Amino acid sequence: MPTHLTLSGQEIEYPTPSPPLAKFLKRLEAMAEDSSVTENELIGVAYGSENPLLDHSLFPERGAVTKEVLAHPAYQVMTDLLARKRVQQDKVDITKLAAEFTIPLPQAAKEIGVTPSALQQAIWTRRLRAWVKTGPKGKPDYYLKPESLHTFGVTRGPRKPPAAEPLEVRIGHSPGNMLEIKHPGDLDDRKKVGHAIIEGRIPRWQRVAFRYGGGKNQKPRLAIIGPAAEDNEFTWGDEFWIRGKFEFVKRANNLKEVADLWEEFRPS
Repeated sequence: MPTHLTLSGQEIEYPTPSPPLAKFLKRLEAMAEDSSVTENELIGVAYGSENPLLDHSLFPERGAVTKEVLAHPAYQVMTDLLARKRVQQDKVDITKLAAEFTIPLPQAAKEIGVTPSALQQAIWTRRLRAWVKTGPKGKPDYYLKPESLHTFGVTRGPRKPPAAEPLEVRIGHSPGNMLEIKHPGDLDDRKKVGHAIIEGRIPRWQRVAFRYGGGKNQKPRLAIIGPAAEDNEFTWGDEFWIRGKFEFVKRANNLKEVADLWEEFRPS
């Protein structure tokens, strides 16, 4: 699964794009790096009729950003390229920009009385801006702006966790790929669809972890998910997927962290 490192040091993981989308993203990357291209020119191309990521059913002359487009990680890649162009064109000092983010995530969570995972979720869903820096112990962590943190603490309001609805999954191993899940109980409607691939349904759950990877250059990764109000889908390769109403609570791609979390995780 491709990844993109943002200007603020956050890693965006997105599904392998179709050939037209992959070609278009490469074009945007080249334009973002080219100092002779202006921000307005890049915006015109990014939101124009040639962008296969956008919805072209509403406006024939240009693309539309729908709810589905906003939810696509490749759209985050596109907006980061636009941000890079703004920084390049306006000659923004990145060091000064990063210096505005002063509060490490664990401290921020403690100050406003929420869990670190709640803040991580807000960052991943673009409701809260953050910057990745190396902390005092030499490990990278999210840092937040004090003013945005106070706004989040005031406006987020009480949130009742949504009831968990069943997850539909296809898991197992294939040449070069794998998706494994730790979940409570047994799979309902379990059926074998390949030599080492099964489909089924997780009927009752609150926290589920899954590990995925495979291939020579694909290190194992891990994600922990919880219930959500909106439909979501995670796909890996051509064979594996998880579908249902869920949101990401935590992600890991460091080999040791993945191994430790997988060993320690107890599904519920």
